[in-house]
Amino acid sequence: MLVDYPQLIKKDMLLCGIGKFQQDIESFFTDLNIFAYIDVSDSVEKHKGKDVYPLRSLQASVWRERMTVICAFQTEFISRILEEYGLVYGVDYIHGIDLIAIVDETETYNITSNYKGKKIIVMGTGYNCEKLMMRNPHLDVTYYVDNDADKHGNIVFSKKVYPVDVVKSEEYGSFVILCTPSDILTIRCQMEKLGLVFGDDFYFYDADAFPFSPIESAKKSFAYYLAVNDIQHNSPLPVAVFGVNRISADLLDANIPIKIEYFITDNQERTGRPFYGRKVVHVSDLSDMSGGILLVTEEDANLFQDKAIEKKWKIFYHTEHTHAKCAYRLSELLCRTIASHFISNSTCSVDTYHPIFISNTSSITFCSALMDVPYIGKLLYNSFEQNLKSTVSRIVQLSISNKTYCFCLKRCDYFKKASTHWNEENAINKILPKKTSDFRLSLCYDNSCNLACKSCRSKKIFEPEGDKARLDALHFEVKRNLSKLKRNIWCGNGEAFYSEYLRDIFLYENPLKNITFFTNGLLFNADNWSLLKSKYDHITMRFSIDAATKETYSIIRGGNWELLCRNLKYAAQLRSKGEIDHIELAFVVQRDNFREMIAFVNWGKELRVDGILFQPIVDWGLLSADDFFDINVVNEYNPYHNEYIDILSNPCFDEPWVVIGYVDVPYDSRL
Repeated sequence: MLVDYPQLIKKDMLLCGIGKFQQDIESFFTDLNIFAYIDVSDSVEKHKGKDVYPLRSLQASVWRERMTVICAFQTEFISRILEEYGLVYGVDYIHGIDLIAIVDETETYNITSNYKGKKIIVMGTGYNCEKLMMRNPHLDVTYYVDNDADKHGNIVFSKKVYPVDVVKSEEYGSFVILCTPSDILTIRCQMEKLGLVFGDDFYFYDADAFPFSPIESAKKSFAYYLAVNDIQHNSPLPVAVFGVNRISADLLDANIPIKIEYFITDNQERTGRPFYGRKVVHVSDLSDMSGGILLVTEEDANLFQDKAIEKKWKIFYHTEHTHAKCAYRLSELLCRTIASHFISNSTCSVDTYHPIFISNTSSITFCSALMDVPYIGKLLYNSFEQNLKSTVSRIVQLSISNKTYCFCLKRCDYFKKASTHWNEENAINKILPKKTSDFRLSLCYDNSCNLACKSCRSKKIFEPEGDKARLDALHFEVKRNLSKLKRNIWCGNGEAFYSEYLRDIFLYENPLKNITFFTNGLLFNADNWSLLKSKYDHITMRFSIDAATKETYSIIRGGNWELLCRNLKYAAQLRSKGEIDHIELAFVVQRDNFREMIAFVNWGKELRVDGILFQPIVDWGLLSADDFFDINVVNEYNPYHNEYIDILSNPCFDEPWVVIGYVDVPYDSRL
């Protein structure tokens, strides 16, 4: 059933079940008025300072006039007991999945609560407006405005359409304009000419962000993620994947607790050739195998008509519908983290340093390389503050605070010491802060660089990629928000000293006095240093090098080795004088350079740097799957992997200032 959330939060709530499910529900749906808890156990009397009533002896005086939410993975047993007491589904109790499903419907609630007490005016009456109103039929729009004179006076969704200038007659501050046209730069200019402030008086509706998901879709997603997680934690069965494709490859890196042993295909020509180091067998051999768990990434469901296969294999579908990168329905994302198991006792850098990354599409993410959720919002569509309070933002934050990390990728270093034991002490379930000042900004919207490293790009990018006008608008918005930040900013998705946008940021009268640079070092010279030293109190430099010899540097980066060495010595001198706070050297590990890792550490000792970071090469889609596998020595199936492991046994890698992994843990603990 579809729950009326605004009406629901007016009631006193009973949460039936104490554990991870309950804690996730309570942490995410903060508007719920929790009266008490119900639990199967008779031994618990208090939880979070509230009464706990035993399920087996529940009194009518407890549940009557209240709504009970079943916060348990197995609901049939509890539903049966509740109904024996006289509770009616949909009237007196609902399932947790009913609550999860309404996140696709809470857009109206979010709009009205974020701009409480203000009139809602919708600008534009075209396709995006139709999408908005179809997804939010109960949105209380005061009236519509449009630039098309032919539409003035028309009735749209029961309300009249006026010229845009009619808002001049309104008291400023008493309304918010929800803009639906796709030409956001023109409309923004028009709004600002009217004296309206972006994020406060108007913002843009992202019609394509998250598709509507009916409740049945949410239930299927919940069942899928629950089944995959439960089976893997309780069963030693082997896992196979049917399909040799990109979704199958992504499964290897997705944070689902599975270990894939081999792949299966119906393509005879593909049989026998390894896929990401795993054996590939033909589907005709399935019935002869001992059985196990089969994840299907191909859409053709008619492949499994053989009853012998169905008896031996537990089959789950991980196709375009269930694959997170393709099905960004909010309810499905929330299903993932609630159904997922606790993964790690570690606290990741997102939880510690609160980074936010801004791409050249204005998309905002928490961890640009390690999460498979596309974005939490767009800076050109709404303010920092509203994006950080978005539903998808809160879902991702929940996955971090409940330590399921279900949207993170396995390559992240935090999962090397994973634990799957959940309890309240190690799962904090505290949603991250939502104020802009609590976050650290990483600028990733300009890829222009003076090099074309093999691990990063296939060609030199001399100019910012994307529409220049939109990038200028994005850059303006970033600069406008710098005063709201209290932590440091990171410069460097391209080359910090080459990018026109990044140079403008760090040469701009930046109110922040702490900055971290990612640079290849070729442009770090006395002239550029003179522009920096008087502007910042704390400067961290990370030099990305990837080699310890001229020959290897030439192969991987193609830069000027002698110039790099001179600039690094200059930086080391500044560090010794205390003018630079911290210096790190970075090294992307791959087939062409991994034998120089020890020499790289020794070079760092000579320069007396503060840290060295070795990172595995990341698949940015520049190479074919097979070519990427060939150069990725960190992959346990790579033919050079054992040699790589032998190198890591050297005592130099035990030094605390030498980090092996992917995760960025910058030197800014004081900030």
